[in-house]
Amino acid sequence: MHANDVRKIREQLHNDLARNAFVTKSDRKIVGPDGTNFDWFFDIKGVALTPGTLDRISALFWDHLKDQPPFQIGGLETVAIALTSGIVMKAQENGVALNSFYIRKSRKIDGMQRNIEGTLNDEKVILIDDALNSGRSIVRQVEALKADGKKVAEVCVVLAFRDPSFYEYFKKEGIKIWSIFPISDFPHTGGLL
Repeated sequence: MHANDVRKIREQLHNDLARNAFVTKSDRKIVGPDGTNFDWFFDIKGVALTPGTLDRISALFWDHLKDQPPFQIGGLETVAIALTSGIVMKAQENGVALNSFYIRKSRKIDGMQRNIEGTLNDEKVILIDDALNSGRSIVRQVEALKADGKKVAEVCVVLAFRDPSFYEYFKKEGIKIWSIFPISDFPHTGGLL
């Protein structure tokens, strides 16, 4: 993809997120994990499932990843299922057969009792997600993959809420962090959650 195309798609995605994913407390009640009320929230999951937005996210992820094969991608259900599927389709359009998987939030208690769906191979692992804030959910994914003998090389997200230097765990593990947008690209948020 040409630099002008990337710039245009990134601008369109920024508009998608600013208009459709950014929610304030005047729009609806927003509750954090500790029960406190938030002033604002990015609901990327909701807009990531719309065809235009998913296509733009997938195109930007693929543009970043295309020169890195061989690798495989995956992430935590649910939004990562859509995001990885979109990236796999972009790879296929470009003649690359890309392996993907997803990690369950909890192991199935019946059937084959899998924690990871899809087949992991020996290629490097790149985790995909909509956002990186505290990093806790991605750390759990890294640990689940380590337990399966796999090493994560990079974490790619749509929106990073903090500077990569905040994520000491990832640095210690040798995991790169890449985002389409840092939170500073959305100045109307007024800061972190």
